[in-house]
Amino acid sequence: MEEYIYHTVDAGHIRNIGEQSVSNKIQAILELVKNAYDADSPDCTVTFHGTEDGGRAKIHKITIEDRGVGMTKGDLRDKFMKVGTGTKIEETLSPKLGRRVSGEKGMGHYSAQRLGDRITITTTPEPFGGRLFSKEDDTTYVLELDWSKYVSGMDFGKIPNTLRMTARRQPGTVVEISGLRDSWTAHGGNNDLETLAKNLGNVMLPKEMQAGAKDKFYARIRLEGFEADLPEPRGTLLDHAPYKIQASLRENYIRYQLFRRNKGNTAMHPIKDGTAKAKNATCGNASITINWFPGAVSEWAEGAMAPRHLKGQLNENYGIKIYNDKIRVMPYGEKGDDWLGLGTRKSGPASGGMVRNVHLVGFLRLSRNDNPGIMETTTRQALRENSAFKSLKEDFVMPVIEEMEAGVQNIEEEEESLAKKLYHINIAKLEIERLKKAAERLPVETGIKDRIGSGLTKVSRQISLQTKEDSKKEERLLTNLEMYRNLSTVGIQTIAFNHEIIDPIRIIKTTLTNLVNRHEDVTPEQRRKYLEKCLNKVVSALNWANHIREFSSLLSGPDIAKKQRAVISIDEALRDIRDDLSLVLNAMHITMRDPIVLGDIPDIAVSKASFESIFINLISNSVRSLKKAPRDKKMIQASISTDDTSIRIEFADNGWGIDEDMRDKIFRPFFTTYKNPTDMGTGMGLTIVREIVEEEYGGKVTLVEAVSEEAHPGRGMAKFLVRLSLDAVKVDN
Repeated sequence: MEEYIYHTVDAGHIRNIGEQSVSNKIQAILELVKNAYDADSPDCTVTFHGTEDGGRAKIHKITIEDRGVGMTKGDLRDKFMKVGTGTKIEETLSPKLGRRVSGEKGMGHYSAQRLGDRITITTTPEPFGGRLFSKEDDTTYVLELDWSKYVSGMDFGKIPNTLRMTARRQPGTVVEISGLRDSWTAHGGNNDLETLAKNLGNVMLPKEMQAGAKDKFYARIRLEGFEADLPEPRGTLLDHAPYKIQASLRENYIRYQLFRRNKGNTAMHPIKDGTAKAKNATCGNASITINWFPGAVSEWAEGAMAPRHLKGQLNENYGIKIYNDKIRVMPYGEKGDDWLGLGTRKSGPASGGMVRNVHLVGFLRLSRNDNPGIMETTTRQALRENSAFKSLKEDFVMPVIEEMEAGVQNIEEEEESLAKKLYHINIAKLEIERLKKAAERLPVETGIKDRIGSGLTKVSRQISLQTKEDSKKEERLLTNLEMYRNLSTVGIQTIAFNHEIIDPIRIIKTTLTNLVNRHEDVTPEQRRKYLEKCLNKVVSALNWANHIREFSSLLSGPDIAKKQRAVISIDEALRDIRDDLSLVLNAMHITMRDPIVLGDIPDIAVSKASFESIFINLISNSVRSLKKAPRDKKMIQASISTDDTSIRIEFADNGWGIDEDMRDKIFRPFFTTYKNPTDMGTGMGLTIVREIVEEEYGGKVTLVEAVSEEAHPGRGMAKFLVRLSLDAVKVDN
């Protein structure tokens, strides 16, 4: 006798898969915003509902609202409620506008679950040509999900979820999430809403690239019940271009400026200004901006929370667009339109450094007054291929591209040459010694051998003199670099001070306002407490400001350009730094204990400013981490020991910790563990620590242990090891 048995799925298992499929709460919001884009909505509003509590926001509900096509009953049943559906693999374009869908299969379902236990989806489907739309769908659906019901032992497919119909609203979808799994910060440095606002730009195209309804999409954050200062979300694709060139054609001259963005940095810096002669520019005056994205997305989207999405934006929007009197001229710059023939240029080994159309996003600006010879065809679907248009390509746009290629190639060759310079000098000296020995064995007169040996000795001496001169130049450069690093530390502290002073000022303002408005009802004892509270906040701010002033004083005076070293005791130096920041640490209820000294630790000779920079940056990171961690006892602890070759300083805190997938990235410039490239203003603290330790003290700094608070609540911590070479810091050095 045969019978059939079927798979069942444990509800707790599916719930675990959902919670682990979305890496963090910021990514979960971004996935839901992408769903709004895929639903052909022109915008999406993320609303955080909360209350003010002592100058802080307590957020209890999140809604994500769009004006897209909504979901029919069939969509809810067969797409949204079907976990792991392949719809977005099968349907790669959005239903109305033909947008390339950006979300991943099942991520909307998982993302809502990642954020909270109770989900209410209110959706009104829009009827349009080609959509399966029944009479029953002429309504608004309300679907309620309670993920707290999905526990181990329950059959996933047998847990009911309520779906009801209500009076029809405007088309679109609202996802309401409560029973939040995470706390959200809205004030001070590293706050979550600021991070979200900046990362929403990854879902939006820059305004320059929005040509029509298909491209136009805006995501915003709205706050209910509390206030916070947040940056305006904006498209970020162009912020990741490694190279950019801006050029203008005036008369028969091209003036241009080439920019470069270092990895992990959102700021461009100019690397070349130039002027080129246009051969015979009959096209008229024009201007152009070209952004170049060479290589793989991992090479230029470093630090982005959603590099895959940025790559998708580039794939769909590459090319050089033409605007005539600010109106887009089609089809130039559309996907697949290589009107400059960049893809047909020579390929193979000799094509290194050549740009390809698929790696460019550019904007060519014309006007009818300046470019009367550039005319549209009678169908108004392209430009006439006349002599003016040919001149535009050959006498302006292509020369600009070639200048960009040459400029980038030159700067990369210079950097490669600099890296090889010392290697080549050593090889040259070895070769001279080899030739000297070979000359001694030559069957020629002794006088000739002597002259050959003397000549080679002169060459070797000349190389040595040049090497010494180069070393002096390098020493001056390193001294300047040391100063800039220490000035960067001042900048980081100033930015941190700016962030930290906002909340005390808000508290002072609220306290004094209450005192003024309620002065008749306030007892003398209450008035004294009000004023003491204000005074404590003022003293804390002044202490931080005084610390910045004290540290800055190390960088002033006539000896700033000299590598002055002072003999210090490490444990005393750490205690001094701690004492300078004591009021700041006390105000944040952070205890920094005396350093643990293991064994006999010698005094060391260091640049006081650079040595303090190391630990000021580490303390700043710890303070930031401890502020975020829910701790009754917030601790910072350093310990000092030695081995045969180095001084070892371990530096630990029991703060928020560091996620596993971030540990290899934390020393990169402008990268922060809060997934915000400009966190606390710079994201350069650990980069500066690493460079000072390695380049000035021949040492190494490593993250030796870390536990993520998010992954292991109550156990978050991080421990760094700073090793200073004994040879580099010994007193008689």
